[in-house]
Amino acid sequence: MLQNCSKIIIYYVINNFKNIVKYRKRKYIYIGEKEKLDPKIIPKYKNQLYKPHIFHPILIKTRKNDYKEARVEEYLYFIDICSFKEQILPHGFPKTTVIGAAGLIKTSKGTVRYIRAFPGASFEVSRYAPIHVRWRNKTDRLIRIYIHGLKSNKTDISYELDKLYKRVSDHQYENNQETALYWYQDKNNLMSTIGLYIIKEDKKDYRYNFKSMDLPVSKYKYPLIIQDCSFYKDGSVVYPSGKVSDKSNTAVSWLPYYGDVILVNGRAWPNLEVERRQYRFYILNASRSRFYNLYLSNGVDFLVIGGDKGLLPSAVRQKNILLAPGERVDLLIDFSRLAKGSRIILRNDAKTPYPHGELVNPETVGQIMSFHIPDHEALSISPSKLPNKLYDAAIIPKNLPVIVNLISKDVEVKEGSVLLNGNRCTLPITIKGQIESPQEWCFINITELSYPVYFKESKFRIISRQEIDTRSFSRQWNDSKDYQTIGPHLLGDPKESEEYERGWKDTLRIDPGVVTRVLVQSN
Repeated sequence: MLQNCSKIIIYYVINNFKNIVKYRKRKYIYIGEKEKLDPKIIPKYKNQLYKPHIFHPILIKTRKNDYKEARVEEYLYFIDICSFKEQILPHGFPKTTVIGAAGLIKTSKGTVRYIRAFPGASFEVSRYAPIHVRWRNKTDRLIRIYIHGLKSNKTDISYELDKLYKRVSDHQYENNQETALYWYQDKNNLMSTIGLYIIKEDKKDYRYNFKSMDLPVSKYKYPLIIQDCSFYKDGSVVYPSGKVSDKSNTAVSWLPYYGDVILVNGRAWPNLEVERRQYRFYILNASRSRFYNLYLSNGVDFLVIGGDKGLLPSAVRQKNILLAPGERVDLLIDFSRLAKGSRIILRNDAKTPYPHGELVNPETVGQIMSFHIPDHEALSISPSKLPNKLYDAAIIPKNLPVIVNLISKDVEVKEGSVLLNGNRCTLPITIKGQIESPQEWCFINITELSYPVYFKESKFRIISRQEIDTRSFSRQWNDSKDYQTIGPHLLGDPKESEEYERGWKDTLRIDPGVVTRVLVQSN
């Protein structure tokens, strides 16, 4: 502890000498070049994990639902997007300017109050129960909010800059989709609005075995929104271009970005005090470019029960879980057998960039957060056994119409762009199509990196992955622009996906030198 205190004191002495601050036009202007903060001097597990609140709606009416023979309640949310300072780094370090979400929440005491937070509070809604959201931009930036995986009566919420900064956008969400974990995000800015959108489990839903599942109650459920970021010594964010501010050029936010500090729920390397029992975690990889291969330092298994679009057919025990940007996983961790005083580290060993980049630094981005069992936690509660089947998954049909997609390099752009079927696109790749009936989509990646592909307004299940001779296929592509002929270049036999990937998904990891086949259908 004395060692960490000494580091912080030295950091402040040096920082005060090197940074000359002037106050001008209500903004701090730093004279001279800013210095990056060395992540190794940041003490880990001093921040306590922040648990996002749940937004509290206003009941506006009841109406007959088109999907169920019953009347449903309809709610309205007022959500403000605003800029403020937040203690992202541990106490003793400067605060960071963030763009968060503000709205009404209900406290543990039952009172309702207005708060602003980063990450924003979570939406928690019932399936088939429609809601209205009035998004209000109270910043001086271009804000573009999108709820991943969810249908809306409008496209992305986009706010143009104006002098008053009071742009309003009303959206309606019918929630006639799978019980699952969705998420909202400002696409244009780093350290900006992000949060979860959860369509709650309905024990009356006959497709799922919820009645037989004794899952942890709300107190023992935690979202884990994982991001990476780099900071200057004044607490501000290092942008991909090296600029201090992104106000004038939001395009830089699409460049590849690898931070050297790991944030979970907006706090650097936090700690969660846990009881000796089972917990449920909704994990979201909210990083812009970084992949995570997650595992626990003591070798304990994750019990995975769901993914992007809801529950798996059955629970899966897994030592490690690989998540591309945008992917989610719903899992259980059992702390009941661990001794009092134990500390378990959630670690990461995915190379950067994935999969052929450099090994991660085990002292920085190789660590995510810690779980600590206090010395006074004597009581141990063993979890109930889950049913063998969580839901009945339909058999993947054969002889479906096939659509082939090629991911290749954009040689004219240095970084931040690839080609999809020869056309430029931004990252992560987003595909939107009218899927009237199930189709088989085939992705061929002839680059050196893995990429996340996001399916907008549709869902998929992974059929198989198979290696391909990228050299011979690339010659064919360069000579004739033919990317439909795949057979002569395939290597070995198709392999099934990992068991924890076998549910419905909306974000697909496309690995290099691999043909990935998926069954796609509309939401």
